[in-house]
Amino acid sequence: MITKPQRRRVLTGAAVLTIGLTLMGCSSGGGAAPSADSGDPELDALIVAAQEEGTVSFYTTADATIAEAAAEAFSEKYGVEATYTRLAQDELVQRFQSELDADAVVADVVLPFNDTWFYDQLDVGAFTPLSDEEIPGYPEGIVENAVFEGSAAFSTSLFGFEYNTDELSEGEAPTTWEVLLEPEFEGKILAAEPVSSIWRQWFYLVSEEYGIEYLEKLKGQIGRWYASVVPATEALAAGEGSVVIPGVPTLVLNSAAQGAPLAYITPDDVPYGSDQVVALTTKAPHPNAARLFAHFLYSEEGQAAYNSVEGVISPADAPDNSVRGNPDLAAKAEAAYPEIRDALGL
Repeated sequence: MITKPQRRRVLTGAAVLTIGLTLMGCSSGGGAAPSADSGDPELDALIVAAQEEGTVSFYTTADATIAEAAAEAFSEKYGVEATYTRLAQDELVQRFQSELDADAVVADVVLPFNDTWFYDQLDVGAFTPLSDEEIPGYPEGIVENAVFEGSAAFSTSLFGFEYNTDELSEGEAPTTWEVLLEPEFEGKILAAEPVSSIWRQWFYLVSEEYGIEYLEKLKGQIGRWYASVVPATEALAAGEGSVVIPGVPTLVLNSAAQGAPLAYITPDDVPYGSDQVVALTTKAPHPNAARLFAHFLYSEEGQAAYNSVEGVISPADAPDNSVRGNPDLAAKAEAAYPEIRDALGL
């Protein structure tokens, strides 16, 4: 079992990341392949088969530092090179769909959010349910609320508010959505338009907690809307506001590492996050390496490597009162979005 780490609400640490870009990378590889001697004959056979294939390619929406850490740890443990491509969720969807259309799938493993697109791909046979893949140890040891149809969560990102530390001290940073209505935040809030299902779900949860009237009041506090969180974060770092909603911890860590006066806080009243799941592509060029990589991501070593940045945690460590994005919630959010959009003045 994975030991629950100490959680901190305010994130200001440093990790050198790259945001808003498509990134590609690979593990260093090289050296003699570790022997397959796990004590589990089924796993040992899979390790040998994966080593014969020699490599695994995965697509992820996670930060490049996270992807690199997972690739390096996997390669070192099993002697199988891991290459990754980091894309935003919409870019990942477009890239994979183009590969399907061309019947030229490159990715062995895709690590998407637990949303409707993943289940649509299961339905059309682009992904194979993990339960059909005979992955050693799956799904034993995974917390019950992280096991879904066709896969299971292995990583959870907790979202919140970003704030400019030149404008606000830690004690002045907003700790709830209600606080955002205080006079001192009028015109100081920079907001990313909820164009993606992930953000629409959070605004829906806020409207359920405080009513649509709250969003109408919040509209008057927002100084400017941005197409996504990335330009909003850049504007916050430049001092164009004091708070960004919604906020992504890895973006804050990246900017803080480069000297920007930014920090991050998770609200107490409507905690929300998003799970990443493991999707094995049906036409994977390296199917055995893909199965071994899935096994690794659910292991203690894989969890430690992938969930290595503050705000990105194992699903087992998610706060008890947090809600994570899912297809049922997404459907409710989409149905309510016209009213939410009007309330926010979009």
